[in-house]
Amino acid sequence: MTTPETPAVAQEDREAAKGLCEALGAAMFEGNGAAIRESHFARHRIASVEAATADLTKPWADYHGDLPDYDHPLRCVYEAGIQYAVRLLAKTMEVTDYDACDGTEEFDGDLGGTMLNIVLAALPNDPHGDDIYPEQLHEIVAATAEKDAEIARLKGQLRTERLNPCRHTQPDFAGDYDRPDLSAWQADQKEYFNPTILSIVAEYAEWRDRQVETEREQLRAKLDGVVKCIEDEAAMNIARSETCSDDMVDEFCDRAQYFKEAADRARDFLASLPAEPVSNPYKLPDAPQYLIRKGAYYYRPNAQGYTANKAEAGRYSLEEAITHSHPNGPDGPRDGISYEPVQELHELADSNLQKAQSAGPTAPTCPMCDDTGTKDYAHFAMEPCTCKGPVI
Repeated sequence: MTTPETPAVAQEDREAAKGLCEALGAAMFEGNGAAIRESHFARHRIASVEAATADLTKPWADYHGDLPDYDHPLRCVYEAGIQYAVRLLAKTMEVTDYDACDGTEEFDGDLGGTMLNIVLAALPNDPHGDDIYPEQLHEIVAATAEKDAEIARLKGQLRTERLNPCRHTQPDFAGDYDRPDLSAWQADQKEYFNPTILSIVAEYAEWRDRQVETEREQLRAKLDGVVKCIEDEAAMNIARSETCSDDMVDEFCDRAQYFKEAADRARDFLASLPAEPVSNPYKLPDAPQYLIRKGAYYYRPNAQGYTANKAEAGRYSLEEAITHSHPNGPDGPRDGISYEPVQELHELADSNLQKAQSAGPTAPTCPMCDDTGTKDYAHFAMEPCTCKGPVI
């Protein structure tokens, strides 16, 4: 391949490139945040640098040219530095063959020269194995920036599409199955892609409550959008694996596999959602089978949770009440829903009655609750009652 000529570069740009490489080299060798802040790089990326170097506690004295671990605090310094260094190098390097560049031009083996070697070694290679020349760098930079921007957009969309945490036990689409160990990467990306973001497609508590066709379609579209974002993230990692450095190929492929499997499981779940609304098992049945105690007798409440009148509700002795309230009473199991026998509720009520009475005259009372201050059985709770239901 013919080596193209590189235009002359202003001295101030060369000094800026040297300052950048010295700052990055100082950070990797000494953890020197002050050196970074004084560099040309810091003035453009000060926020990223400060965040990345905040947790540094010791210098990298034994650094031999390997890339920082992905979960190391300096990783984002390195990756941000690569992007900016490529822009500067495209203007500052006068050599046309990077293979001939040992990183010591005018730097003579100092930290800046060492950092240049690291930067150049990380530049992606042409798919055909050709060398990359300075005039090609702006295309690489533009393509990388475009992909990074798309990933940032997807992450932002996932944040806005996040549903409320599920209230009940749901399938775990990030569950136990063979996948790459990305625990360190997930910890670094916990704001976007922890297991919660992958399992939110299992959120169907809302789905059960949707009785209007348009609302259920809106929810399905919302879940579809979340799954589409996960699929796009898988595709994005595959694309990045084709242009990244050799040591990052496996990592991007593993991420793509992880998201693809999660998206497949999410799609399976969406396909299993019923087309018609289903009854919510956590709601009370239309004809509740529990009883309300009033004095020495027990009454069956109506669908609103209270008795309109004694004749309508029916009146039972304690023995009859226990029989009628038991899940396997004379009427058989009631929709598979088991309620506490009245006798057990009675014992709980007595215990809470003592607590309410010990509270003194300030204990709340309710016209539905025997002047005891204990909550009606219809509320499924034995706490002081604050409701204002009608008097029987």
